[in-house]
Amino acid sequence: MLLVRAAGLSWGAGNFEEAIRFFLQAESFGKAVAGIKKIAMGLSAQGRFADLAGWIDILPDKMIHEDAWLSFYKTVGRRISGGRRNIRAFSRAFDRFKAKGDQRGQLLALAYLIEAVVFIGHPTALLNRWLEAAWAMLEKVSGNRYYPFAKAVLWMQVAFGYLSGASDLQKGLSACRNAMLLAHTIQDDTLTVNTTIIHVFGLTLTGEFAAAEKALATIHQLVSAAYPEYRALQNIVRMELSLSKGDLVRAQRLLDANHDDIDKFGLLFLYPIHVDLSGLLKIHQRHFDAVGRTVRHLNDVAMLAANPFYNGLALRLRALKAYHQGRFERSRMSAGQAIEVIAQSLGKSIHLFRCRLILGMVAYHLNDLAGARHELETARDFFSRVSSHLSLAEAQLSLSLVEAALGNGGAANRLLESALAVAASQGYEAFPILAAHDIVAACTPALQTRHSEAARLARRILDHLPPQAPEPADQAGAETLIPHPATTVGSDVTRASLEIRTLGGFEVCRNGGAAIADAHWAGLRQKLLLKAILVNGCREIPKDILMDALWPDSSHDAALKRFKVTLHRLRRILEPVVDQRAGSSFIFLKDNRVSLDMRRCRVDVIDFLEACDEVRQLKRDDDDDRILSACRWAVEIYRGDFLPEERYLNWAEMKRAALKERYLAVLMETVGLLERKGDLDEAIRHCSIVIRADPLAEQAHQQLMRLFQRQGRRSAALKVYRDLVKTLAAELAPPGEGLNRLHRQAEFRRFRA
Repeated sequence: MLLVRAAGLSWGAGNFEEAIRFFLQAESFGKAVAGIKKIAMGLSAQGRFADLAGWIDILPDKMIHEDAWLSFYKTVGRRISGGRRNIRAFSRAFDRFKAKGDQRGQLLALAYLIEAVVFIGHPTALLNRWLEAAWAMLEKVSGNRYYPFAKAVLWMQVAFGYLSGASDLQKGLSACRNAMLLAHTIQDDTLTVNTTIIHVFGLTLTGEFAAAEKALATIHQLVSAAYPEYRALQNIVRMELSLSKGDLVRAQRLLDANHDDIDKFGLLFLYPIHVDLSGLLKIHQRHFDAVGRTVRHLNDVAMLAANPFYNGLALRLRALKAYHQGRFERSRMSAGQAIEVIAQSLGKSIHLFRCRLILGMVAYHLNDLAGARHELETARDFFSRVSSHLSLAEAQLSLSLVEAALGNGGAANRLLESALAVAASQGYEAFPILAAHDIVAACTPALQTRHSEAARLARRILDHLPPQAPEPADQAGAETLIPHPATTVGSDVTRASLEIRTLGGFEVCRNGGAAIADAHWAGLRQKLLLKAILVNGCREIPKDILMDALWPDSSHDAALKRFKVTLHRLRRILEPVVDQRAGSSFIFLKDNRVSLDMRRCRVDVIDFLEACDEVRQLKRDDDDDRILSACRWAVEIYRGDFLPEERYLNWAEMKRAALKERYLAVLMETVGLLERKGDLDEAIRHCSIVIRADPLAEQAHQQLMRLFQRQGRRSAALKVYRDLVKTLAAELAPPGEGLNRLHRQAEFRRFRA
């Protein structure tokens, strides 16, 4: 009796939880049930499922079984841990509420049923069936003013269902706005937090990161009321935002903070997004062993949860890892498997079409341009339809590379400008799927139009390529790829404030702008000093070498005086406004040695030499695809002879000849690789480039004759020989024995024909 009286006093004071505990101790179950029903949804919203489940478990089983609401609340109490049982239990609860004509019960049962289906990762067809039932139910009750909380919860879970599983982003965002409006109307802070974070989740999927961050700021003071899965969602949104800005440090910090909640509370429904982000982060950090462990973990989760979708994600991560490592055949195989598994388990989703984006880029690198175009256009059309802006920009950027490779310059430029416009409108400065060298290759054409808005946008993306983390020393077995030096993720080369071009003509551009005009150089000596620095390797050049190059006939004192004046003028030309405390940003003089600051200067000849070194290093791995990719990059950088305007400077001519020799060697390497791949037309084209550059190159003539003979073009092979004979005759040098042998073979085959 005392317990019942204490319960009544607590009830009267509005302390319902204390009242419920007293009623349960007194075994006054009827009054305890009234209290539980009064505060059950509030407890659920606060994430206090253990308290709710604990109270209901004390009640007699018969009472729970006979009361639809108690059965429903018991299932709600185990909504995190109940697994597949929850789907059956919520489905039965919905049927019981429907039989009784209880609309509030139907609304809430549908809401948690949809959530359970998303948690477990059931097929899209089942989820869509319940989403359609929920939409119909909400339309049915839209005209009455009853059950605003239940309506808000159902709108919220409908939004969650469309965003997480059905991939109808716009319908999900629309449902979420309805939920937010109702939550605001009834002034429920917890519901406001939950609906806002799901809305932010949707904005993140569409790539509207600035809007997502702004929405998060509106609930900053209320976030503590959110239960674990929504805290995790909030961190995921901020991880997405960090990755879109190339801020890998902040993304790693958020990932670490989020990992404990996901493990502790068993939030399996968040694994698709969490693994996407953690895998992407590790790939961009180049921690490939860590990606391998994530793949294995996902496979284990897939087996435990009997959810093939996680297998699909594991395959997608494996494909992405191989793409970033330059192992394109392996990536194509994994991407194809991922597409098959995800299509069967989830249907048409963002995950599926991101796999198609990877497959398209792999096809591009394998020179399957038709296949690349098909995959990338399919992905682009889907991302456009669902308004996933970040993925759309990536697809357009990728397609611009394919169209350029197909020779469709106009289409490539339009796609690039569209991608850059999308990136600018949403504030993107990084892309999660594309490898750094592909981002640079796609954006580089925009830099040629130095006065355009596209050039400014492209430079911003290049300047924000995320920093590269080295592989840990104990990962001896890790797969690694030596990236193109000019496009290394996070290298200071890509953050150049000064771009110096020497191949094909001399130009210097500040901050991605126009080249410095001749009138601004104030004479030739400043240019010659910079060119002498470039000829001598850009770094640690004794000043006496530069003085001898520019003033060979002057005394040491006179040359030193002129050197100091010229260096000062050169610095002012390159950087009109110099910070007096920090000094010149571009040229240092230390211990009588002159250096360019290569963190802020990008020099095409340095890029070219490092690209040639990459070819040499990759040849040790015997991987033709990667070697060919590196060769193409080196050839692309070499736009012409080194400082061609300085024909009479001995110190420039020696460098020019050495660079041209390396260029021709890379071209011949490319010819051999293309021949092995069976692409004889491209091999012939590259061989012809060598001959135009060096009409006396006998090796190139021999190779070209062999290529023509393989195609059965004997007349073309003979013409190559005759042209060379004429050239050599003019130079008073007969052809070598190798060419004469090929000539006899060609003549014999023509006679036999």
